[in-house]
Amino acid sequence: SQLHTFAQSTDILRERDYWLAQLSKPFARFPEPECALVEAEPLKVMTFTLSASDTHFLLGEANQAYRTQINEILLAALFLAYQRWSCRSVLRIDLEGHGREALDNLDISDTVGWFTAIYPLVLEVESEHVADVLKAVKEQCRKVPRKGVGFSILKELIRDEQIRSLEQEQRLGGIIFNYLGQF
Repeated sequence: SQLHTFAQSTDILRERDYWLAQLSKPFARFPEPECALVEAEPLKVMTFTLSASDTHFLLGEANQAYRTQINEILLAALFLAYQRWSCRSVLRIDLEGHGREALDNLDISDTVGWFTAIYPLVLEVESEHVADVLKAVKEQCRKVPRKGVGFSILKELIRDEQIRSLEQEQRLGGIIFNYLGQF
């Protein structure tokens, strides 16, 4: 199949170094709060809804200053919350994407069904300033080759043992992030 041919290409094998670097970055497991400013509280579930005007601003104007995408703003907000809660500047997240990225000469326009690509992203930002975090998260997100689909190919189709082993070590207790888009 075309996907198997792509999986053996030099392009996908070049991505391997990027994914090994992501999986080799040291990060802490999801910790108990350690900041002096944070007191341990019982788990709470919080639910809120944005107004139509706030949603419009978040999806439009909020992205203009740094030319961001909505998922980058949401990841930056998640990172800031984690950073303030844990006093740590490195967060490992598994990002889930739609998996329909354009691959060299692979036409998926006639396919039906749900594709998924789950891939690791280690966010590292020393600053606590919103602008710095937003810019760093944007840069780190945009370095991901082919929006992560290569990771799934290396892990599941090629069954790269080093990638599978490192990913399994890091998977426990992590965060999965999936922005589904606008409905």
